Amino acid sequence: MDQSDKQPEYFRHAQQIWTMLDDMAESNPQAYRKFIDKQLKEGKEVMKPPEPHMCVQSLIDSNTDHQLLFINILGWHRVPAPKDYENDPIPVMAGQLQEEQNEQGTYTIVSVAFNPRILSDYGRDGKNPEERTAIINMAINYVQDQKNVKVSRNFTVLPKETLFKGDIATVINSLRQRFAKVDEATDKELQELEKNFGPIAGADHSVIGQLSNLATSDRKQVNLSQNSKTEFQLPTTMPARSGLIQEISSSASQTAPKYDLIIQEKSGDRCRRIVIKIDLPSVNSVTECELDISEDDISLCVSGQYDLKLKLPEKIDDSRATAKFSTKSHTLTVTLPTIRR
Repeated sequence: MDQSDKQPEYFRHAQQIWTMLDDMAESNPQAYRKFIDKQLKEGKEVMKPPEPHMCVQSLIDSNTDHQLLFINILGWHRVPAPKDYENDPIPVMAGQLQEEQNEQGTYTIVSVAFNPRILSDYGRDGKNPEERTAIINMAINYVQDQKNVKVSRNFTVLPKETLFKGDIATVINSLRQRFAKVDEATDKELQELEKNFGPIAGADHSVIGQLSNLATSDRKQVNLSQNSKTEFQLPTTMPARSGLIQEISSSASQTAPKYDLIIQEKSGDRCRRIVIKIDLPSVNSVTECELDISEDDISLCVSGQYDLKLKLPEKIDDSRATAKFSTKSHTLTVTLPTIRR
């Protein structure tokens, strides 16, 4: 049997493309360079970080309290635009709720992303204020549905000088976490292709290396202007429709995993602590887990699989919290020393 028959299908396709580009590089270097530059330009556009568009101030309503909420609305090319504006839902995605504090007290931040074309037409600078309100209400609906909170419809769009609330790197990373597994898999595939086929003949640098660097360099560098704008021109008629929101997260719905919580009393040098063991049977690595710990609750998210929000029975010292994942038992053990001694 020919050795190529044993290779994965995508390797054979990649080899055909590599051969074609090799021939182009040798026979028509100018056309080859034009083709490569075009691919790199399009790749840079896709790999740009999310760009702040506007910040909306509202409240999280509860039976006992009203907490200030800031919704950072960003444009991101990785969130697709609807193919059919008349009939298709508008894709949207969001990061985790994050609590912050200042002199006035505690407030919550959440980042929500749309395709830049949507925000260009219907966002802050849209011609119709009703269309902007519809986009904001879509963001609120999504936050309520996905984060299990009730958000007030009495909101305020902050001035242009405040396009986002919080640390910009944290805002961007809260969205990029949703694509962490995809980005990691893409990097591995690019490295595998590089290893199997090497650089294209005639290139000054490895094309695969350049494509890979687009992702890694843009993930590391954040250079956003508070007044930067997207420039897209689309039809300006916003169809009247309600509830048409498409989540950009995963192909499967998230479920709450099984867990055990025990309180271990102080013993010798060991302080009093809460130990939580969470069963994650379909998780193979701790890198798949997004764990947030505060002094009175924990939040665990495994994109497309699990979502757990747990109120702790007593306050803990979150600076001394530890988490350990067992690949053998697929169990995440979270150890939380309590403030009570």
